[in-house]
Amino acid sequence: MSPESARDEDKLRIVAEAEAPGAVFALVARRHAISRGQLWKWRGQVRRGELVPVPMVPEFIPVRVMASAALSMRGRQASQLR
Repeated sequence: MSPESARDEDKLRIVAEAEAPGAVFALVARRHAISRGQLWKWRGQVRRGELVPVPMVPEFIPVRVMASAALSMRGRQASQLR
């Protein structure tokens, strides 16, 4: 992984891995093919609040219900209640 192409989610995951109890900083950097200096930089960004998780934003997709489909659904629901 090149540091320039790393997504914020990846950076946060790698920093969390490096800070886990018993983790060896240099081995985590080597495992992800980044320098210890780059990992140190990302860690500093996390601690300063510059690198934070992106909040999940719900996405809404417009739906168009056709009149014939709505009427047919009502009929099915009514027959299921009987």
